[in-house]
Amino acid sequence: MKYIKEHIITASARTATAAHTAAAALRTTAALRAAALLAALLISAGSLTAQQPAEQHQPAEQQPPHQQEQPAQPQSTLQQPAEQPASVELPPLEGKPAAKRLSGHLIGVKYGFANCNLSFDKKINQKGITSGKEIGIFYTYYHSLWNTMPYFGLSVGVQMAESGFKLVNDGYFPPEDQPQDNLPEEEYRYRIIQIPVISQFRVEFWRMRAMLNLGCYGSYKISAVKEGQYSQNVNKPEVGVIGGGGLAFIFHPFELHLEANYHYAFSLYFKPDTFSERVWYLGHNSRLVFNVGLFFSLDKKKK
Repeated sequence: MKYIKEHIITASARTATAAHTAAAALRTTAALRAAALLAALLISAGSLTAQQPAEQHQPAEQQPPHQQEQPAQPQSTLQQPAEQPASVELPPLEGKPAAKRLSGHLIGVKYGFANCNLSFDKKINQKGITSGKEIGIFYTYYHSLWNTMPYFGLSVGVQMAESGFKLVNDGYFPPEDQPQDNLPEEEYRYRIIQIPVISQFRVEFWRMRAMLNLGCYGSYKISAVKEGQYSQNVNKPEVGVIGGGGLAFIFHPFELHLEANYHYAFSLYFKPDTFSERVWYLGHNSRLVFNVGLFFSLDKKKK
């Protein structure tokens, strides 16, 4: 009897342990299922959110061709008016100056007044002379210098002029205690023919033109107006440079030019041993010339 009771108690304990183990297994299985379900829900929610941007862009990429061409049709109609004004040239407003000319041809005459003198490398007693016989004919061509410089011009002319100076007291200075006036003077004045070649840079505004002249010249003494004792030692040919500027007033087809130019000779006016065989005197001719010119334009006026 005692053995049977023990056996029943042992069987009851084993049954309770098995039931407890089964309940724990059921709880664990339920928890795993719930976790798997939650993970599945999270994965499905993430895939839906990732597909939303692609779905938003997908209609733009998959638009039918006829829908993409429709916005382009108004653009072609809007661009047509923009192309029409290119072929229309509006006339200049009345009362305003004509357009600037990048090219042109001028021909005219110049008359001037000159201050002439010599520049020696050593101190010598001398004076300058004046001349009102500066006259010449000039041709000017304005162009763009082969599209490198828009406001450029070239002026070439032939003119008659005078050059010279006065040699005072044979070139010597008297002592300071002696009177300086009433000293003997010898005037050297020569008629020359001169050919200037001038590069003329210009800026046009309103009906005026500012000019900058840089160039060279060649001249020759064709006759003597007054000669001194050293006239046989005067060099007749001469070459030099020209620099200056001026202002032009434009009244198409006529132009009035006011200019001032400085001429300096590279060649010697006298032979070096004219005044002394032991000491050479190197003299260079110089002239400051003021010109007024009247020019005529050979180009038709722009409408």
